[in-house]
Amino acid sequence: MDKLNKLNSGQPRQRKGKGTARDVKKKVLAERRKPLNIDHMDLDKLKQKVTELYDYLSTLENERADFETDNDEKKYEMSTLRYRVNMLSGAASKEKTKRIGRIGVKK
Repeated sequence: MDKLNKLNSGQPRQRKGKGTARDVKKKVLAERRKPLNIDHMDLDKLKQKVTELYDYLSTLENERADFETDNDEKKYEMSTLRYRVNMLSGAASKEKTKRIGRIGVKK
């Protein structure tokens, strides 16, 4: 019993799937985020830094909006193409059944 308790109470098992994806996300965000050293800056430099950050944020939001509109357009295109495929495959299957029906019936 003591051996089992020691085995189970040891180091926790490493998660697969979400745990590793979460770790990768944290690592990427840590690389992207830069430390904001503003303690030594005077007022003019702080204003300049704020404008730089605002410009960067606005470009990111514009890119996000562009990606969202492109995604919406592609979703619409996929749904229309899927609808057309379903209509054509339905028409083809009806024609096959009509042909089979005509062949099978002798007059």
